[in-house]
Amino acid sequence: MLRYALLELLRRKPLTGYDIRQRFQQSVMFCWHAHLAQIYPELRRLEREALLRSKCEIQTHRPNRTIYAITRRGREALAAWQKAALIRFEMKDDLLLRVYGIDAMAAADGEALLALAARAHAERLATYEAIKEQIEARYGVLRALPNDSLLGPLLCLEWGLRYERMYRDWCAWALQRLAERGGRGGPNGSQPTLDLYGLAAPERASRARRPLHERRQQHHDAKEPGISPAKRSRKTRERC
Repeated sequence: MLRYALLELLRRKPLTGYDIRQRFQQSVMFCWHAHLAQIYPELRRLEREALLRSKCEIQTHRPNRTIYAITRRGREALAAWQKAALIRFEMKDDLLLRVYGIDAMAAADGEALLALAARAHAERLATYEAIKEQIEARYGVLRALPNDSLLGPLLCLEWGLRYERMYRDWCAWALQRLAERGGRGGPNGSQPTLDLYGLAAPERASRARRPLHERRQQHHDAKEPGISPAKRSRKTRERC
């Protein structure tokens, strides 16, 4: 996905590698994160595939710099990707995976983990709010949308604001729940460890426990909903 983030940035204007890095830290950060070590190798791959081109700009009083620009083939690839079906949404969250097993942690460690996450998301929320203030100071009230090219970034910015606000509030709620437990739990707790597998589909689980002949009868009844119970019972005996 990094290649499409790069192509989208270059669709807007030609950029140097430094410019691209700055945008990952200040604008594309709402929807995609990338390390500097990932950006330049991907730019070289895109150039080999003719999805972008680069040129060296000679500067007199500064080091020369490389400027990247999207090609027609790159625009076509970006447009095709935007119209393609979305891949399956999957959840991968390092913090949540740790919280899932928080009962095995000492209460103080669990509280420290959530407090750290709360601070991190509060800081990122403050960053997004500052970016929004800067945009409004330059372009006015965002509802007016002075330029259509702002629509996508502003939608992503709003998502980032809502997400960070939600995460910050959830951390505060989770910390409160831990406080209500009064320090109980931890790796040496006396309570049995419960497994939540199967709780999301209790109806299916109950059907699976029923005898096979009852499940077959229910399936047959669904095919013949108009048959009276007496007639259905007689047909069942005949089949047996």
